[in-house]
Amino acid sequence: MPTTVAFSKLSIKKLYAKCRQQGRAAWHDGLEYAEFINALWTMMLNSPTCKEEAMKIEETLGRGDTLQILSDIFLEDRNSNSDK
Repeated sequence: MPTTVAFSKLSIKKLYAKCRQQGRAAWHDGLEYAEFINALWTMMLNSPTCKEEAMKIEETLGRGDTLQILSDIFLEDRNSNSDK
């Protein structure tokens, strides 16, 4: 199982990076944080470029764990960018 989680985390990081490059991963202050993470994941599930991989990840981990990992990745990225 740890290998599956590590692989899924790497896949989520790649999906997040793709969305960030497209300017689709910016937090809008009008949303609660949990709503934002949910909306970001839903966008990935509906995106033609991310959909297939996102669905595989959610099937493997379940929605709750997937959202937690995405949240961790987003906060990591946000914190690393605020240090610059």
